Amino acid sequence: MRTGFLALLATLVAGVGMSSGQAPPPALPKPPPGPPMPSWSTVTSPVQVVGAAAPAADTKGDGSTTPAPETAAVVEVENGLSLPDGPNAFTDDPHALDKKKWIFPVWEGSDRVWFNAEYLLWWVRSAPSPGPLATTGTTASQGILGNPGTSTLFGDSNTEFGSLSGARFTLGYSNEDHTWAIEGTALWLQKGQEGFGTSSDAGGNPVLARPFINSLNGQESAALVSFPGAFAGNIQVSSSLEFSGAEINILHPLNQNLNGGVDFLIGARYLFLNENLGITQSSTLLPGGVLGFNGNTVLAPGVVSVLDGIGTRNQFTGGQVGLQADLHSGRLFLVMVGKVGLGDTHEVVNVNGQTTLSGTGAPAASIPGGLFAVGSNTGHSARDEFTVLPELMLSAGVEVTRNLRLFVGYNFLYWEDVVRPGDQVNRIVNPNLVPSSLSFGTGPTTPTPSNIGSHSDFWAQGVNFGVAIRY
Repeated sequence: MRTGFLALLATLVAGVGMSSGQAPPPALPKPPPGPPMPSWSTVTSPVQVVGAAAPAADTKGDGSTTPAPETAAVVEVENGLSLPDGPNAFTDDPHALDKKKWIFPVWEGSDRVWFNAEYLLWWVRSAPSPGPLATTGTTASQGILGNPGTSTLFGDSNTEFGSLSGARFTLGYSNEDHTWAIEGTALWLQKGQEGFGTSSDAGGNPVLARPFINSLNGQESAALVSFPGAFAGNIQVSSSLEFSGAEINILHPLNQNLNGGVDFLIGARYLFLNENLGITQSSTLLPGGVLGFNGNTVLAPGVVSVLDGIGTRNQFTGGQVGLQADLHSGRLFLVMVGKVGLGDTHEVVNVNGQTTLSGTGAPAASIPGGLFAVGSNTGHSARDEFTVLPELMLSAGVEVTRNLRLFVGYNFLYWEDVVRPGDQVNRIVNPNLVPSSLSFGTGPTTPTPSNIGSHSDFWAQGVNFGVAIRY
């Protein structure tokens, strides 16, 4: 009995020992490593996003997984470049590259409206002079050109208007896909004004005169304005200029990339140039002096005044084509624009003269005709001319923010066919047609050739300082 119990106990102990010494089950194999992380500079196919999160891995050995950290998304654009998602040197908009669109002039992003405001500091071509308009000299020379002692006071050179301030405003709008845009521009320059004036003293000193060529003999002559002991007088010459314009263009991109682009433009243009030249003289008779008015003799204290007024107006209306290039280097940019306008210039010339007698105690009286503006040299004239109008613009600046640009530039515009006041004056005059001449209405009254319609050209150039805003 005791022997059987011991044998049963030994059998149980042996079974427990065999269970405790059994080998553990083999470990699960580790999964293979995931694919390598893509580099931001890798180029695969155009317009796609690569660089998603890497596959999850078993890091605990029990079959569970832990997501791998996400990698930075990479945007690859159509021009073969790829950039990381987020701000870069070209734009601080972290999502600009996702939009893959451009705006005029080569501005990235979804903005579709822009506005430019510019201050202009321009110069224009000087106004042509018809020749000497005022002279002085000795009593013997009588202010006649070529006589000893005569010198020119005004008119030897063209009239310079100096620098003119102005403004230019541009408003643009692009369609949603940025495949075209429309842009309107208006510019204006301040009125340019220059003048000359001189006068004698109360005794008529010094001699003042207005020189001309006598058509009856072909010789230099002069209309006296002041002469010692005969009449005192003064001469005034004034010139003015007004210039403005507007245009509207449609733009279409020819090539765009991260370094800039080129746009084609086609549109319509209008330019306006208005000029005036006025020459006035006034002579007050002194005891012993004699002047003429309308064929009559005028004595002291009569006053004879003479006005010559020449006005011209040019209006260009036509179409234009051109190219606009915008180049970038970081936040710096350079814009180049070349345009050629083709169209019609409507030219208008108005020449008027008037002579007035006053100071005699009777009401003032006026009759048509001055010195240069007499007979065939007066009146209204208009005609149209085909015109070519080239323009070059350069601007350089910095993109302060993605919505703000500051820039400085240069502009040159050439107008090939215009009428200007000084070109309309003919210094050849028949004194028998001049109302203030003592020979008025006597002898031959053959009209002299008219210069009305004589052509010249015009240019405007200068620097501009601007700000551009887009949204």
